[in-house]
Order: sequence, then C-alpha cells, then structure tokens
Amino acid sequence: MVTLLVLFLALLLVAGCGPPRDFTDSIAGVTVSHPVWMPDGWVYYLREVSSEGAELWRERDTQDGGERVLAREHVKALCDGAQLRFLFRATDQEVGIAAECAGGTRMELTAYSPRRPSFRPMASTSFLGGVALAAGDATGYVELPTACGSAIRPIRDGVVGKFTNPITVAGRSWKLSGAGPSDCASVAWARSPALGPDGGLYFQAAPDSIGKLPVTDPDALDEFQWCLCALDRTRAAPRVVSTLGGVADLVVSPDGRFVIAAVSTPGVGGIWMVDTATGGKEAVVKGRQAYDPSISPDGHRYVYVENLRHLRFASLPGATS
Repeated sequence: MVTLLVLFLALLLVAGCGPPRDFTDSIAGVTVSHPVWMPDGWVYYLREVSSEGAELWRERDTQDGGERVLAREHVKALCDGAQLRFLFRATDQEVGIAAECAGGTRMELTAYSPRRPSFRPMASTSFLGGVALAAGDATGYVELPTACGSAIRPIRDGVVGKFTNPITVAGRSWKLSGAGPSDCASVAWARSPALGPDGGLYFQAAPDSIGKLPVTDPDALDEFQWCLCALDRTRAAPRVVSTLGGVADLVVSPDGRFVIAAVSTPGVGGIWMVDTATGGKEAVVKGRQAYDPSISPDGHRYVYVENLRHLRFASLPGATS
C-alpha cells in the first residue's frame, strides 16, 4: 500500500487571448499547485519549499506575487501528521482543503473560511487524488488510487461509494470504480473528475490501458490514448467528447459550454479548450507542461500551473473583460 501511495503521489506531480501573465516564484526549490479561483477574486493555491510541506497561499491576477494564508503550523490541528495535498472550492465563501493524515492512511476534507477564519469538517475518507464536489457538501465524485491505478467513484454526504454498472468507452468495457488487485487486467485508468453545472461528470480515461495495469513507471501513462468523457444523469453510458494528446487535468466552464484541459505530457503539453457539445478543441497555450486549471467565476479568465513553478493567468478566447 505504501508503494502504491508513493507512486500515486509521483503521478500527481507529473491535474488565451494575448500572452498569459506569468507570476514566478524566484526562490529555488519552490513548487506551486492546485489553484482555485474563488468568487472573492483571490486565487488560492498550495506553495511548498524544498519538500518541507505545503502551505496555503493566495494572490490576485492583478498583483505580482502572493501572500501566505495558512502556514504549516496552522494546519496541524486538521489531523495527525496533516499534509496539504490539494484544494477545491467547497462553497462560494470557503476553500476546500484536502489533508493527508496519519501517514497516508486517510484524508480529511475541510472547508476553510478566510473571512472568519475557521475550519469546517466535511468528510473523512480513504486517500484521494482529487475531488469534484457540489458546492456546500461532500457530494460529487472523487479520484481514488487503487492497486491497479486510478479509478473514479461517487461520494455522497462524505461517504465514497461505487458505480455498480460497467461503462464502455471506445469499444472497451470496464468498471469505472476500479477493481481488486487480482482484477487489474480488466480495468482501465480513469482520472481527473470534473463537475458540470448540471451535476454531470467529466473525466479522462485510457481504454487502451486495459491489460496493462498496474504501471510501475509514471511515464507509461503518457503513452496511452486518453479520452475526454462525459457521463450525465440521463445516460446509462458515458459519451466520448474528444481525445486528448496526453495526461490532463480538467475543469468545466460555469456555463458548461467547454472544458479546459491542462495537458502535462512532455512534447504535447498545453491548454486546450474543448467544446462539450461538438468535441471541437482549440489549443490556447502550446508547448508548456500545464496542470490544475481553474476558471474565474465569471467565466472570462483562467489560471493554471506551468511546470509546477509558475501561476499563469490569461483571458479565454472570445471572453470580454
């Protein structure tokens, strides 16, 4: 289990109009990740110096440089051995914090209010790679590491469940919620759940990974063919929206018209806008390893992480300021 968690954490590190604005941390050994653009105008993100443990920071797209919100000592009370792993939007006023606890044996999802400031427990779960939750409670979808790789499961009121029926993508069928170690040959890698405004699930899957799991080298993921899929409440099977050139982190626009895919695969990395109705896609940033996109609440701007070092801000094509 420890080996699996180490591999999965390694895989997590490999989630416009005019030139993007580049906010760079000049300190050596600094990584940034998981920006979340909140309605208060701040972009909250994790910042870590030389693997000492991540802290919660924030900045605006109009300023050069960020400010610390929570230092490492401030998050110790979340759980035993708390380590911040990723962020999400809990509500319009609260930033969601996922903290790994007790050496990776569980994860605490907590809503943090910068205004008070205060913490509100949301859920205690097994180790997660990411979440896509409806505002206000721990209901939606999670990315869950398994013995075979990565799977997607529903979560309701903080309790992680399973999809009972197999899905079919690109002619291959498997269980989206994963399988036990003895059944790895019958499942595919699925990742990066994103929630549409109507509650539909968007995710990335590699149907050709069936029979090739588990992987021991994270670079092997870049060799799979990746599909962007949509699963809404009116369909029994997911719809393939488009294909992507590599591993991507996803976010859905507030109006549900498009998905931003931040591709981190070397050589094909960048930002893609994908039309959710037609599957048409447009590269708005090319030649950069991109991670963790987040869209401004008005749908006009976006932010992503470049090379795990830079926050990059830009306007979406066709958007007005």
